[in-house]
Amino acid sequence: MTKETKMAAPSAETRAALGEVLCAFEALKDANDRRLDEIEAKSAADPLLDEKLARIDTALTRAQDRLDRLALFDGARWRVASFVRAELSEERTYRLARLISDSDIDFSDLSLPVRAVLLDEAVQKLELPTAERGLDMSFAGLAAGIIPDDALHSLQTNRYDGADLAPRAPCHLKDYRLADGVSISWIRRSRKDWDDWVSSEIPLGEDEELYSLRVEFGNAVIHEWLTSETSATILIEDLDARAGQAVPAFSIEVRQVSPTFGAGSAARLDIIV
Repeated sequence: MTKETKMAAPSAETRAALGEVLCAFEALKDANDRRLDEIEAKSAADPLLDEKLARIDTALTRAQDRLDRLALFDGARWRVASFVRAELSEERTYRLARLISDSDIDFSDLSLPVRAVLLDEAVQKLELPTAERGLDMSFAGLAAGIIPDDALHSLQTNRYDGADLAPRAPCHLKDYRLADGVSISWIRRSRKDWDDWVSSEIPLGEDEELYSLRVEFGNAVIHEWLTSETSATILIEDLDARAGQAVPAFSIEVRQVSPTFGAGSAARLDIIV
């Protein structure tokens, strides 16, 4: 017996938005490659090309904003993501494909099935002061137009953990071998205006640029320090002295540090000496 699978196609608006995203992204890559070639050849980019990049970037951002967004809850936490395709597997149950998130959300540990709520303009962000971070808060939900009544309230206790303030994990963490050690480098990310392909740098998003580096050998942390640079040199002789033995391999973690939130998500690299 062949089981029929029904596809829940995205809305016409979503398909149009996705098409605009793909087209704008390709145009953006092409224009940006031309801009980099001009900078390399002439040490400056054509102002008209910069204007074109800005227009494409604006169009890309608007199209991305129109993609369907979901709040996913697996019994432990809520996560917000966009999706490209939804396949109806049974009544009120969908299999989502190509989840997209604009933050360091990890979907690999989702406990399936999850509860999903489609987000639209009716969902508003609740602005909370930084001082509320880490505190348990009780929220009362009531349908619009109903006179407040304790018997009709839906009560829920949540804690604002300040995830929106957390620095993003650095990217492109790489190692380069030296005669007496290892040199590592990385590229920072930002919480603000990160999808800017025109400016030479995206905004820092913090009061200062600071990174926390941690070296692990075995199950122990043998070295940890702070730096304002996007590179560091690790001497093997120094690691051997800290570990009290020869270190054949180690792991390095790099996190950007916020004075408000603390250390953010980590980029990790395993290195064999």
